[in-house]
Amino acid sequence: MGSIYIASETADTVTVVFAGDRRVHDSEKIEEQWEFWPRTTQHCLSRGIRRVLVLNELVGPISSTYVRDFHTDLGRFGFDRELRYAMVVRDRRSRSVLSLGIALAKEGGWDIEIFDKESAARDWLARPFA
Repeated sequence: MGSIYIASETADTVTVVFAGDRRVHDSEKIEEQWEFWPRTTQHCLSRGIRRVLVLNELVGPISSTYVRDFHTDLGRFGFDRELRYAMVVRDRRSRSVLSLGIALAKEGGWDIEIFDKESAARDWLARPFA
């Protein structure tokens, strides 16, 4: 099964890794997100960290329905609008599906973007806040 964990932390950025096999059932994915993101968000806010780099290394099929439902209501899963999120997805197919969710989240006012390279994501995250 896949796992989500905080891999590293600097003064202004937390790096999160999604690794392993992608969960098959949407309900398992949602439960995993509900458990992880509120704790991680609180961790960031308590330390004054406003940038989150997500390295999505999951393997396996991805549900466009899950992606749509998840990204249209990030706040429900413990995300916070005070934080900026950059996701790196190297797998082209997964990135294509996740790009739809990211577009929906951006339309909803979230400061979030998706990339195929970590360096580009870090550059984007480093932009000054308004």
